[in-house]
Amino acid sequence: CKARRLPLCVSHSEGTDIGSAAYQPPQTGMALLLREEYAAPWGVPRRAVKLRVPDPWLHSPEKPEEPFEPRAFDVAIAGGVMMHHIKYFHYPQVSQSPLLASPK
Repeated sequence: CKARRLPLCVSHSEGTDIGSAAYQPPQTGMALLLREEYAAPWGVPRRAVKLRVPDPWLHSPEKPEEPFEPRAFDVAIAGGVMMHHIKYFHYPQVSQSPLLASPK
């Protein structure tokens, strides 16, 4: 992260909603740290950017009745939703690659 100057981003229920129109991703890309919040023996670095999982049903006609709760997702599901959203909405130039990479 440091060598490529990528900001470290973590999933957090109180973080910035990356699905909102106001969110602007870093131009240089980002490094996404995924971890089990309650099982990890260490905390997130203070300088990490906290991001909230976007509501995957926001634009779906089959929206569930319960309100969206990002903490209900398993870390693998939350990570998949975040990586898909980041790759296809914020860095479309890398969306043809099977890897999520820095646009730099």
